[in-house]
Amino acid sequence: MSEKYVVYQYKKDMSGKSDIFCWNTIGYSLKIKKVSFKEELFFRTILFALASKGRHKIYCLYDKKGLAHFSFVVPYCAKFSFIKKEDYQIGPCWTRDDCRGQGLYGKMLTYISEQKIKDCSSANTYVLVREANKESTKGIKKTRFIRVGICEKTKYLRHYKNVVKDSE
Repeated sequence: MSEKYVVYQYKKDMSGKSDIFCWNTIGYSLKIKKVSFKEELFFRTILFALASKGRHKIYCLYDKKGLAHFSFVVPYCAKFSFIKKEDYQIGPCWTRDDCRGQGLYGKMLTYISEQKIKDCSSANTYVLVREANKESTKGIKKTRFIRVGICEKTKYLRHYKNVVKDSE
């Protein structure tokens, strides 16, 4: 049995307006890490590093208590059959319990997407969320991400495949 995931794509603002903002104005500091194998803490992280040839990064937000949120950013890799060479997949993401409800998840998704568009105007960013994950879905709906379809995660190598595009 495979898991069903909803696929969301960031909708670019063609007016030239950018949603990039400064994290320290809301009490957080941002660090972007390129993860090396000696720092890997999770088996999943090792798989991401291998699948993206070590090009994935982790965007980390810190406050006075420590790590408040992280988001993995995975460039094109064979794991995602629907992503083009210049595209990115954001996730997995995590927010510390006492930081939830502040919009960090949505702000980080937007920040990463805007940064990637700034680097390459033809880049698209995607987020995949389990159908049952209502909290993440709620956070995504507050951003410019739009639902584009559903895919499934296979048991074999845990690839994402069979994207069924939503009708326009």
